[in-house]
Amino acid sequence: MFKRNILSVAALSAFVFLAFGSTPEIMEEIEKAANEGSDGDMDIDIDINDVGSGSASGGGGNVAACKRYIQHFNDLDCMPDSAELNVDDTCPDILDQSPVNMASYYDCMVENSTCNGNIPDISGMTNCKMPSM
Repeated sequence: MFKRNILSVAALSAFVFLAFGSTPEIMEEIEKAANEGSDGDMDIDIDINDVGSGSASGGGGNVAACKRYIQHFNDLDCMPDSAELNVDDTCPDILDQSPVNMASYYDCMVENSTCNGNIPDISGMTNCKMPSM
């Protein structure tokens, strides 16, 4: 039973690290639960809304970068009003929870969305690669 509990805590730790990065709040909660005993009853209460806004190498600035892109895209002189993107739908606050910093991706999208006469030209966006961990 004890080995299963340790294995469960290790698996949960790995999942949390991969999904949200290593934040002190989460790791503290996992360690506290692991140290409560080996009786098989471990309650881990983690609210992803309480997790910080990404680490220095994580996605703490993803929402701001996304909003810069949406603002640029919507402000293109050739962009019809009917094709404008909604900032709230496109850049939800959860982007900052990502452990991946996507600022370079959004910057690339800004650089590669232009006008070709009175027609939006976003063909260069195919060169923008979403970063990964």
